[in-house]
Amino acid sequence: MTKTYTVLVTGIGGILGQSLVKALRLSETTFDIHGCDVTAECYGQALVQECHQVSHATDPGYIDEIAKLCTTLGVDFIIPASDPEIEILVGADTALASTSLICQPEEILSTFGDKLIAVEHLASSITLSPWADGTDRKAVKRVVEQTGFPIIVKARRSSGSRAVNKVEDPESLDRALETTREPFVQAYLDDSGGEYSVGIFRCDGFEEAISFRREIHPIMSGCSWFAELDQDSEVTQYAMQVAKSTSALGSINVQLRVTRDGPRLLEVNPRFSSLVAARAACGFMDAEWSILTALGTTICPLKHPYRPMRFHRFTHEVVDFGDGYMGLPEWSPYLHSHVAGEK
Repeated sequence: MTKTYTVLVTGIGGILGQSLVKALRLSETTFDIHGCDVTAECYGQALVQECHQVSHATDPGYIDEIAKLCTTLGVDFIIPASDPEIEILVGADTALASTSLICQPEEILSTFGDKLIAVEHLASSITLSPWADGTDRKAVKRVVEQTGFPIIVKARRSSGSRAVNKVEDPESLDRALETTREPFVQAYLDDSGGEYSVGIFRCDGFEEAISFRREIHPIMSGCSWFAELDQDSEVTQYAMQVAKSTSALGSINVQLRVTRDGPRLLEVNPRFSSLVAARAACGFMDAEWSILTALGTTICPLKHPYRPMRFHRFTHEVVDFGDGYMGLPEWSPYLHSHVAGEK
């Protein structure tokens, strides 16, 4: 009899949480998937078996709530889907002793969740664009002298593109440095060869990379809005070199641009990315592989090449007639049949 594993995905009201659920739905392993979020009015409940309301990760009672929920539901694995929850839960091993946490260990998170520490770690092994600690004005000046404007200023600890400032002159640079908490400065990378999001999974005896050329929505969410599978060898080799230099096992995401000088790193995200569902649709099952690795299962080499695919995020609606949020199939009668390849 096939064992069914119970999984709790946090942050189910967000894009990453919902993408993780979709990725797990494509697994050969059988999962009962529950979700939780800070609000009971979470539309992500349309995707999971049950949705549970919990406190914000910064609330003193959050860990106890999650631990109780895991005990009540018999949760085998919990996948945190927001940076605050990852940060809190990775240090809560004792409270979650009976539940496996699927995320990078604290050492990897603290190193590569900080953009300055990350590039300091990678600088000796990876070709990087010029960068500087934004609090070191002499170092910032050297970057400007090397590359000229525009210059990128962003917070050392942030994700997505919403906190990124592209500055065009010294006055704007000064203002960005003063208003950005713990600023990190990076040369602006031309995207003449495109911007890529590369998923990497590594474990003993197995490593895989999948590369999407992507576009980010200029206003909404700061994550990939359109993407297309593009296994450019120069891109995947560079990204794999970055991943190996981190020493991280499991799933990480490498974001880069192909400049006139070749691939250059934008940043490393030591977690699943919002393209996790799109990757799974192609055959790159890093959410499932992460759970199987935690179970001690050997991951076998892939038997087939990745399925070519274009991906487009979109907005949709769900309704609640008193039994929880759900979608109406009449609104998109072709959506599921086309995804399944039926005409």
